[in-house]
Amino acid sequence: MKKYQIYFILIVSLIGFSFSTSEIKKENRIDNYKLKSSDLPEGYIFTPDLNCKSIQPLTFYKQAESLYGMILGEIEFKDFQSFKGKKDEGTILYFQFKEKFEGDGFLNGYLWGEKDKATKQHPEEFLVTENNILIIWSTDLDSKIKSISKLKIKQ
Repeated sequence: MKKYQIYFILIVSLIGFSFSTSEIKKENRIDNYKLKSSDLPEGYIFTPDLNCKSIQPLTFYKQAESLYGMILGEIEFKDFQSFKGKKDEGTILYFQFKEKFEGDGFLNGYLWGEKDKATKQHPEEFLVTENNILIIWSTDLDSKIKSISKLKIKQ
């Protein structure tokens, strides 16, 4: 009987060890919303640097985990895509939160101040999809890339 108890304890220990050492992989769903080179209109290119239209989205991106994470929740992934065309340039910011994003009110005030909507001075727009994916378009109000990106998200 003791022999079976020892085997049982050994098997349970090994199973428990394998569960405790296996890492749960997080799924990065941001890539589902990012534009591909083939999505860009003729004359547009991706650029490597953040090219936000105002300081607020730039600061938000750079300090999302350290400063704003306590307010808005833990960020699992973040990324950006900057682009340039003849008369159109800007950056699309992508954030994937661990939990449901409920910071719309904070972000409205942070990006636009008292206006509570995009203006020529602060043309950023944002959208929350899948409850925890935040996308901020830091582009001109009439940006062709923003329109293409929004269409891709709706599909």
